[in-house]
Order: sequence, then C-alpha cells, then structure tokens
Amino acid sequence: MKAIILIVIALGVGFFLGRYTARIIKGKKQKHLAEILHYLESHDQITNNEVEKMFAVSDATAERYLNELEKEGAIAQLGKTGRNVSYTKNTY
Repeated sequence: MKAIILIVIALGVGFFLGRYTARIIKGKKQKHLAEILHYLESHDQITNNEVEKMFAVSDATAERYLNELEKEGAIAQLGKTGRNVSYTKNTY
C-alpha cells in the first residue's frame, strides 16, 4: 500500500514539475523571439548563425525561432537555402 501511495505522489510531483518547466521554456522562447525583433530594429538582417550565438541554442532551435517569426509575418526570409539565407524585419 505504501508503494502505491509513493508512486501516486511521485507521478503528481512529476506532473507539476513538467508543467512548471514547460511554462519556463515557453517564457524563454517568447523572450528570445522579442530579442530577435529588437535586434532587427538596429540591424538590417539576421542569420540563423547569429541567432544560434545570441542565445547559445542549436541550429534547429534557431531555425524554429526564425520560422515562427516568419510565419507570424514579423520577418521575411531573404535567399532560398544555405549560407545565403538571412531575415529582415517586415515593415507594414
């Protein structure tokens, strides 16, 4: 019986820690997206590599950040693929 109670407690703690961690990660992501847009206020363009270095994130994470901002219409991609790709802030 004690084992079952301990398992239920462990699952509950794990559940709430997971939700708390997810909230922190989401907040961090939103902060990074805002910082990318702020960077583009004073710079003409930004690249995937610059985003990687700014936030010490992987190539895939930097790409996801830039893709999300592009999908929202906040930035536009310049170039097709590879090293020639950069992003600029959309002006409405």
